[in-house]
Amino acid sequence: MKIINLKDYYPYYKEDSFIEVSDEIAERLESDNHADEAHRIRTLRHKAYYSLDLGDQIEKATITNHAPSADDVYEHQENLRMLRNVFDDVGQKAAKGVLTEKQMRRLSMFYYDGMSFTDIAAKENCDWSSVRDTIERGMKRLREYFEKN
Repeated sequence: MKIINLKDYYPYYKEDSFIEVSDEIAERLESDNHADEAHRIRTLRHKAYYSLDLGDQIEKATITNHAPSADDVYEHQENLRMLRNVFDDVGQKAAKGVLTEKQMRRLSMFYYDGMSFTDIAAKENCDWSSVRDTIERGMKRLREYFEKN
């Protein structure tokens, strides 16, 4: 039998907590620790911090590495609410004077269909940054329109 410190194996133990375990369990815990450390070292050595399958704005996701803030979520919900007002029957007639056809089409694909900038760009055969700029300008024009009315 071996005495181990649970603090060494479980991160949620903040203080030393010693227990007696069988040799097989102690050996298994030790081998798991070695495997975890080997994986951590390989990750550092090969700079494998993220996957290339992340999609749009991989640099931002890698640098920030956190979930969207409450402000981001709120802004996205407000944008969806404005778009629902715009794309209903009455709002669509009013939006025709506010948005260009391209802005309406891209906003619809981005917010309603859930397409990414790169998906829209591939569909329209253009650069993803121009899609992003068009969507941002359209949302700005809509905000200005709704603030006036």
